[in-house]
Amino acid sequence: MSNLKNLKILFVEDEVEICKNIDEAIGDLFALFEIAYDGYAGIKKYKKTIHDIIITDISMPKLNGLDMVSKIRKISTSVPIIILSAFSEKEYLFKAIDMSVNKYLVKPIDVDELLNIISEISNGLSSIQNIILPMEYSYNSKDKKLYLGHKFISLTKKETLFMDILTKDKTEYVSNKDIYAYVWNDEVSDSAVRTFIKRLRQKTNKDLIVNISGLGYRIKA
Repeated sequence: MSNLKNLKILFVEDEVEICKNIDEAIGDLFALFEIAYDGYAGIKKYKKTIHDIIITDISMPKLNGLDMVSKIRKISTSVPIIILSAFSEKEYLFKAIDMSVNKYLVKPIDVDELLNIISEISNGLSSIQNIILPMEYSYNSKDKKLYLGHKFISLTKKETLFMDILTKDKTEYVSNKDIYAYVWNDEVSDSAVRTFIKRLRQKTNKDLIVNISGLGYRIKA
């Protein structure tokens, strides 16, 4: 499964032994296999790294898996999510479907089945990773790179995060609140964001990023 080696996986599970066993079994197959032990830690790690696939348990302390997914869906509507659950939690299945969860895997975890699901999702990711933008720009959501034609445009980490969240759904604007949380972990002033946008427009095109006054930003239609 050579398509796995470039993936960044976030595994959210409160049982330490399960995390250890899964990490030992498949962790080395990926570019990054990161573990969080509760929903809040999962959100924090996702905001920091931008993982390709999230795998999460439902029953966890502090913030359960479905509540975590609900919050992550406000950041990204497209990141693939695999739900792990015991038979006794099947009543959560319909709620998970409403959150656009990609797969639902019943515990105990079958490692081969999990790998097959990840591989299947990865194959789908590779077919949609190059996002065509206006004015001959494109953004590769897999490599996190912006291009003008075939010319690579170097972005800082925060500029990459900004482009990443804006290109998740080009048809909708992203709220200021979600942008501030995703790019700056809420620790930023409005004036700093305006300066940031101005510099990014200088790197690209002043019309590529559209401001929806008082609401947020979007990619030009």
